[in-house]
Amino acid sequence: MIELSNVRKEFIAEDGRAHVALDGVNLRVEPGELHALIGTSGCGKTTTLRLVNRLEAPTSGVVKVGGADVRDVDPIRLRRGIGYVIQTGGLFPHWSVARNVGVLCELEEKPKDFVEARVRELLTLVGMPPDDFARRMPRELSGGQRQRVGIARALALDPAHLLLDEPFGALDPITRADLIDELRPMLDELGKTVLLVTHDLREAFALGHRVTLMDRGRVVQTGVERDFLEEPAAPFVARFVSGLGGSIR
Repeated sequence: MIELSNVRKEFIAEDGRAHVALDGVNLRVEPGELHALIGTSGCGKTTTLRLVNRLEAPTSGVVKVGGADVRDVDPIRLRRGIGYVIQTGGLFPHWSVARNVGVLCELEEKPKDFVEARVRELLTLVGMPPDDFARRMPRELSGGQRQRVGIARALALDPAHLLLDEPFGALDPITRADLIDELRPMLDELGKTVLLVTHDLREAFALGHRVTLMDRGRVVQTGVERDFLEEPAAPFVARFVSGLGGSIR
């Protein structure tokens, strides 16, 4: 699982003052759960995500992945054990689709036959027939296809944990809806523990088993759709969901 306990994160501004990005955050993502973080810009959700794979370090508090304090794990080993998908897919433009998907396996010095088989398996998993797509370059793909390749690459080493940083933010509504419909059943079947950051509450509830709403570096409420709509924990929650017009779906 992924767990943050009383985590505080401060950044020092140019004027020397401390800016508090996270203030006593407690968050627990259960094994096999897809947990979505939502909130306004600057609320701390992306900082929370970056703490999990040590792209940032907490000022105080503890971050654990799989029961281990991330400070006690070699950062390279930690990051290779956590799949990471960003908004644009983050593909290497001068490499083929197959090379992009298999790069982590290559870094782990897996045998060539293993890498080729794994690439074919993963492309098939994300709905991109390898005979059609393996040799293509990223510039030959649509935005949705590039994001599928990014998801396949994140799964290459079969990590127990995945971080998704607004993975659909750059996609058109139809492509986004199609990927959302496909992603949650796939991740449920794979049994991954997933932390998703999104700015879209409908997306959060369509994908997440639970959702955590943040504001000004603090957790305001964690729950499911009904909790947010029927039992908002604070006036901020009610305001945040007021534009949804009832059911999320």
